[in-house]
Amino acid sequence: MECLGGRLCNQTGLSKAPLCPTGHYCPPGSLTARPCPPGSYSDQPGGEAVENCRPCEAGWFCSRAGLSDPQGLCDPGHYCTSGASTASPVAVTSGGICPAGYICPRGTKYPQQHPCPVGTFSDTLGAQNVSSCWPCPPGLYCNGTGLSQPSGVCGTGHYCSGGAVSPTPTDGVTGDICPAGHFCPMGSSSPVLCPDGTFSNSTGAELCEDCPPGTYCLSEEGVQPCPAGHYCLGGGVETILPCPPGTYSPHFGLSQVEQCLICPAGESVVFWMSSLLCLQGTESSIKCLVGLIGF
Repeated sequence: MECLGGRLCNQTGLSKAPLCPTGHYCPPGSLTARPCPPGSYSDQPGGEAVENCRPCEAGWFCSRAGLSDPQGLCDPGHYCTSGASTASPVAVTSGGICPAGYICPRGTKYPQQHPCPVGTFSDTLGAQNVSSCWPCPPGLYCNGTGLSQPSGVCGTGHYCSGGAVSPTPTDGVTGDICPAGHFCPMGSSSPVLCPDGTFSNSTGAELCEDCPPGTYCLSEEGVQPCPAGHYCLGGGVETILPCPPGTYSPHFGLSQVEQCLICPAGESVVFWMSSLLCLQGTESSIKCLVGLIGF
């Protein structure tokens, strides 16, 4: 009588042949059990064909023949798809090295299973844990998962201080809108103070504006009216010019020398061996004193 498949017929005098052992398969008439090939296993006895050997599950490997259970979990830095025959596969159908933008802890089943989170990226192959996912650098943003490089540069009018998930962050932690008195060109990692001679009264400025005539601008102080006795061409302190001798101005905000007032007759005077009473940069004229000559 022919030995049935799934049975091991290597003994005589038995009323019934024993089942083929786990990790093996036995075609009809088998005198020896055939081991399941690497990359597969069988945890049930009585297998009669290689098809009864199950492919090693994803995340596991089966490197030896004749296994009744998977041998172990896939190594960190690698992924093992179904049928892996090694713990650290490289560029084979059953697995490979973890791709950039992803991490592969022990037992990873497929390459995109564990992406680097939003706000981070990784250009490393074979990354094993989330510490290999770097925060997006200052001046850049990372708005997706599984990135191998940052998404782009921070938008104008905003700054990205690190870990930004948007080109226009507003959380105050990874970045924010550019504050008043500052400017933020594209790719800014922090707001920049408007230099002397310029200003920005609003948030979200890409560039600072030139200080208008009749005012002067100092960094961190904004627009200031031109002081009395002076006229301002618009800019920093170097553009604050005094009304010339013989003129004065009690008003703020003069923008040109022609706005300085001429001292009235009898008030623009010369001291004996001295200088004019309507002195350079004065804000009011002074009456002539007795014994002095007015012009």
